[in-house]
Amino acid sequence: DNYLNNKKIIIISEKGQINDLIKLSSAVCVVTSQVGFESLIYGKEVHVFGMPFYSGMGLTHDHNDFSCKKNNHKVTLEQLVFGSLIKYQKYLDPRNNTICEIEKVIEYIAQKRRLSNLIPQFCHALDLTPWKARQVNRFVLEGSRDKANFWKKFNNNMENIMVWGKSQKSDKFKSEVAEFISIEDGFIRSVGLGGDLYSPLSLLFDKKGIHYDGSKVSDLEDLLQNYKVNNSEKSRARKLINLLIKLKISKYNLRLNKEIKLPNNINKQIIAVLGQVETDNSIIYGVPNNTIPKTNFALVEKVRNDYPDAYIIYKPHPDTESGLRAKGNKEAYIYNNADLIARRTSLEDLFNKVDRVAVFTSLAGFEALIRGVSVTTYGLPFYAGWGLTEDKLNNHIWSKRRTRKLTIEELTFIALVKYPFYASVKFNCLTEVENIIDEIVSSNMKKNLEQIIFKYWGFLKDYFLKISK
Repeated sequence: DNYLNNKKIIIISEKGQINDLIKLSSAVCVVTSQVGFESLIYGKEVHVFGMPFYSGMGLTHDHNDFSCKKNNHKVTLEQLVFGSLIKYQKYLDPRNNTICEIEKVIEYIAQKRRLSNLIPQFCHALDLTPWKARQVNRFVLEGSRDKANFWKKFNNNMENIMVWGKSQKSDKFKSEVAEFISIEDGFIRSVGLGGDLYSPLSLLFDKKGIHYDGSKVSDLEDLLQNYKVNNSEKSRARKLINLLIKLKISKYNLRLNKEIKLPNNINKQIIAVLGQVETDNSIIYGVPNNTIPKTNFALVEKVRNDYPDAYIIYKPHPDTESGLRAKGNKEAYIYNNADLIARRTSLEDLFNKVDRVAVFTSLAGFEALIRGVSVTTYGLPFYAGWGLTEDKLNNHIWSKRRTRKLTIEELTFIALVKYPFYASVKFNCLTEVENIIDEIVSSNMKKNLEQIIFKYWGFLKDYFLKISK
């Protein structure tokens, strides 16, 4: 009472972290609450009216006579923190179920909080299939947010919404909500194609746009333009690059062993042209209209015109080779401009045998950059325009927003660490990219019953509806 005399008391209904309240305080009064310990860490004056573990050691103002008598030993704040948080306790890292240091647990909590802060409360996911809703929930539930339902439609009472990818249908809702979040697969996704319903190990949640829409700023472009990568982060990125190269990690990690057989003594530049699914959003929104026809045939033809003396290898997209997506217009005539069609071959083998890679917007262009291969772009993928690629659209208005020059370490850190979220299938929790790489390496790539059911769910539903009539 003596301390509180003439003090103004404000009762705050706490809706977030107690840390924010501690920061605003000049002093903190507790009985035995751990908030007192946390306040000491923040350098606050702490008044104690009970006997918590941190009292009686010269760090707190003790208003209980017993507290003053319990310990004659005075300690520093650093000694208290070491004894209570490091020496006294054992920690288990949920990302790999191994005993760890406290720093690893703090990293995990920070990742969960980052996702929780990104996704607002009462955020509705629209038009998700049952499979996609299940995958999104692996992430949003970890961020302590509401479960996403499948096939939910927009209504005017929705304040915040999430949508998968990008479409004109969903874009019209942007002006009607407070928060609009686009979800997409991450750049290191799985061991197996998304069309085969292998669960994504990473997802992207973007509030500004989406990375493959070159006409607008995305969260990724904003980070690449403005985020300052520190030396520790650059070092982590370099280690990550070395790991990706050593373990041959890519987006889908298809285990293709077929090698490309090139003629002997090719005394010319070898260029790989990487095909894409022509109906994919990365082509639709990543290549400006009136620049180049958005077909693989047109891309190979343009590369032949730009590099008439080169030896050109065309690699079809794995989704079209596996039959999951339709082949492009005039795909059968690509051999007119290509010296070799590399079917069902390893990207890693291809990168080792070419001097340059040419793409519209393919993520494989980024994977080639990481491996030190020269890259030419004919669209505006997220990795173009930063001084690392030869960009045929360098003078296009879309490119003018990107004025910064990046190193490959800066690009890699932002694109593979800062921008995405990773979730372990094995341990069912948010994790880091390095842990995901370990999971990919140890994966057996076998399909489970869930994948089979969801892949043929539409067919099975129609069949049972038919026979029930």
